[in-house]
Amino acid sequence: MGRGLTLTAKLAIVTTIELVLLFFAVGSYQVSLTRQSYEEAHAYSSSLCAQTADVLEAKLKRIRQAAQTIAYFKNTGEYLQSNSVSQMLEIQPAISSMSQYIIESNEDIVDIILADMDRNLLSYNGLMDSSTLNNLAKVYPGLLSDDKLKPLFTPIMNMKEAGGVYYTYIMPIYSTESYERIGTCVVLCNGRSLLSLLQDMAPPGNNYIINLKYQANNRDMAVVNSTNIPVQPTYFINAIGDLGLYMQSTLDITALPNSNAALRGMLFLFAAIMVCMLSLTVLILYFGFTKPLRQLIRRINRIGRGKHTRLEPIKTAELGSIVETINTMLEELETNTAARMEGQTKLYAAELNTQQARFYALQSQINPHFLYNTLECMRSMGLVYEAPEVVDISVALSAIFRYSIKGSNIVRVREEMDIISQYLKIISIRFGDRFAFHWQVPEELRDLYILKMILQPLVENAVYHGLEPKEGPGMLSISGHIWEGQLLFEVADDGAGMEPAEVEGLHAMLSADPGAIPAGNHRSVGLENIHQRIRLFFGDRYGLTITSEKDRGTTVTVKLPIRTSMEL
Repeated sequence: MGRGLTLTAKLAIVTTIELVLLFFAVGSYQVSLTRQSYEEAHAYSSSLCAQTADVLEAKLKRIRQAAQTIAYFKNTGEYLQSNSVSQMLEIQPAISSMSQYIIESNEDIVDIILADMDRNLLSYNGLMDSSTLNNLAKVYPGLLSDDKLKPLFTPIMNMKEAGGVYYTYIMPIYSTESYERIGTCVVLCNGRSLLSLLQDMAPPGNNYIINLKYQANNRDMAVVNSTNIPVQPTYFINAIGDLGLYMQSTLDITALPNSNAALRGMLFLFAAIMVCMLSLTVLILYFGFTKPLRQLIRRINRIGRGKHTRLEPIKTAELGSIVETINTMLEELETNTAARMEGQTKLYAAELNTQQARFYALQSQINPHFLYNTLECMRSMGLVYEAPEVVDISVALSAIFRYSIKGSNIVRVREEMDIISQYLKIISIRFGDRFAFHWQVPEELRDLYILKMILQPLVENAVYHGLEPKEGPGMLSISGHIWEGQLLFEVADDGAGMEPAEVEGLHAMLSADPGAIPAGNHRSVGLENIHQRIRLFFGDRYGLTITSEKDRGTTVTVKLPIRTSMEL
């Protein structure tokens, strides 16, 4: 199967397609200029409408709040329900004072009128009389008597009686005790202020109509329009909060400034710049990526043929990172190969040591059945001649011998402790009460797994090389604990100890390659054998460490992994 197109050919094809798409995009963009102009005008006008709606909502809400304040002023209810003229005259100054405060604090309100159910009026500035109120009632039936009437704004109108252009907010008033309607509050507002706000909202230089309409019946509350009526209108609608009103603005799209010619020229300039940039991009890709990539492929092939072991650096950032990654992989491969070879070597050494150990065991055992029979004979003679020491020594030796040559290499800690107890029984028979032995191994450690015969030889070394040469009594302690995720045992004696030079020699021996055992030194042979067995089974992190002081004693620390099963 062929390899397909080269990267250079693919790059040329992609470049051609991009040029075609670029010219197609230029044509498409030219077609969409008008639509874009419309959308921008729509967004601009809609934003203006929304801003104006926010201001208008705040204005109208202040008017509604003023009506609520005066309608439910405590003296207002008393005034509207009173049948006493003297009482009404007494209350009237307080209502007038509140009306004055509201009018002075709100520039849109010019008068506040209160009417009872008999249409008797109380007007602060006297701008509305009964005839005006009756005219409003004709337009809005039930304005002064309907219990179901909701508060509302009236359209802007020219009131001859008030001498100007106004609109009103009408709010029914109910008794706070009987909840029956007791009158009406009419807030008379300056219509020119509202028209001025709508006028300021319109974009300058365009044909427009702005309507403030009621949501319930779609009637106009206020209308502002320019000289010309739009030919091709577009509508923008914004609700005015919860006041039952919405604002509709109508603009003539054809009257918007036409910048298509300028945009078209800018578009062709942009296309020319894009062609130049695309050509430059192709050159950069070729000299900065395609060419170095070919060099990288050639160098990888040389490594495959064994002519090089590392790739030469490449200046390009991306390919340079790839080269560094490949070199790192090659280094890791070499390291893993070396580690694998080292592991194979250690495995071979372990197998060789095992074979040698089996050979020495066979050589030293001679005839296990003979030794078993001999020990059994010694035990029987001890019983016959009533020599319990001979019986105990025979039983202990038989247990140690059977433990050392049979079973798995992995045992529980308690099994190793049992064999050490058998050995200490022999030592106690030989030396009497001269030596004391102390165990400090927690119960939770005794079911963990360790290598067989790594603690008993250390105890034997402590007795024969530490306690026996010492004059007088001695102490041997065996302790175990867990520290930083490792299992540690310490075999310590207060015997003869060693000189610093001898301790350094032991450390050098333990750090040396397997098999480098000083001749004639049985202590070194035992320690080196245990140390190498631990390292071969569990790794170089584990093994023995020795501390000793002349005439003060020796401590051997065994560092092991924590194992809860026989699996290594």
